[in-house]
Order: sequence, then C-alpha cells, then structure tokens
Amino acid sequence: MRDKSEVVIKDISIIVPAYNEEGSLEKLVIELRETLISLFSSWEIIIVNDASSDNTAVIADELKNRFSNIHVIHNLENKNVGGSYIEGLKVVTKSYVSWLPADGEIPPSILENFTQTFKENSVLVPYPTNSFRQRSFIRAIISKIFRSTVNILFKINLKYQNGSNVYPTHILKNGNFDSNGFLIHLEMLLYSIKIMKCEVSQVPFKLEKRASGDSKALSFKNILDICIGLIILKKKY
Repeated sequence: MRDKSEVVIKDISIIVPAYNEEGSLEKLVIELRETLISLFSSWEIIIVNDASSDNTAVIADELKNRFSNIHVIHNLENKNVGGSYIEGLKVVTKSYVSWLPADGEIPPSILENFTQTFKENSVLVPYPTNSFRQRSFIRAIISKIFRSTVNILFKINLKYQNGSNVYPTHILKNGNFDSNGFLIHLEMLLYSIKIMKCEVSQVPFKLEKRASGDSKALSFKNILDICIGLIILKKKY
C-alpha cells in the first residue's frame, strides 16, 4: 500500500525551448508526444521558439496544427533557455512541469522515470550515467567540475543540476527567477530546496547524441555568464 504522503504523476507539462533547431525539433516532439500518450492521462507540450533565424518557427506551428495538446510561444527576441523556460511556465496548465531540450540529447524515454511514486511536493532530479560516452571529453570534464563546484558552493549533494527536473507546478509558479541562461535549472533547484524546503529524489537516465547542430553550452559567452551567474545565485541562496 502506498503511503498517503506519496504521489504518482498523472498530468504533466513539458516545455521545449528551441533556438535554431529545425533539424531536430519535429523528431523530438513526435517522439515526446508518443511517449506522453503511453505514460500519462493528461499532458501538454509547450514549444518556445526563441526568436530562431531558421525554420524552427514554421516547424513549431506545423506541429501545433497537426497535433492536439501542443502549444507554441514565439519569443520576439532571443531570451536564451532560461527566459524561454520562464515564458513557457507562464502558460502551463498541468500539475507537474519539466522540460526537454529540442536537440534530442535528453531523450523522451526519460519520462519513464517520472512514473514512479515519490513524496508529495518533492522534486525529481534525473542524472546521466553515460556523460563520458555521449559527450566530448572536454564537455564531460567541465560538467563534472561544474557539478562539484555547485555542490560545494551551495552545500547540496546532487549528481546533476541541469537535467529535466520535474517540479510541482505550483512550486515554480510562486518563484521569482533571475537566470535567463543554463543556470535557470540550478536556480529553480535551489529555490525548491532552500526556500520551499522540497525533498529531492534522484533518478538515473542515459544521454543520447544530439540529433543535429552543435552544443551552445561551451561557448565563451555561456561560460562567462555561468561564472557571473553563480556569484549572483550565491548571494541570493
């Protein structure tokens, strides 16, 4: 018998930020839709086109017109992954919310880990078990250094901070987030753990190769923004 404090996710919103992902968006969304249908009784996909300069906007609208339960937001200016997540969060209608990158690196099959029972008002934090196999050696090392630095800096103990974390929607709706880049995921975690006192349940998953394009995570601007962002978050949390 399940404890009364434990819950099972029945309805979920998935936000898909997409910036110049014309080569991977359609495949990702179709696979995501099929996975959601098989696992949850109620769901929605929110594609956030982040002012893309390629055909991402056209593909997103075609997917919305082709399938039900798919919504599209078009940012008039580039807001980065964090700003796009926040825009998507404004319109979610389900009890739980997560995200997937449009490049397909985090596969929709990760959702299978979200069907387990877990404590009410806790956060599900997936962590990859194959980073060194699926990512470049340099990116895997930098990611490991980042994780260790964050754990020490904020006195937490998480195997991963930038994955497709699952939150009770009402937890994030009450938040006031400043990050507009990759650090949005860390900020949401810190807010949930330190301010809202949520428990964390960590679950493993396997990364996949990007469907197309190059990762933007290791650009000089992103690394600089992350360093500055960590200083800001340390003052806040």
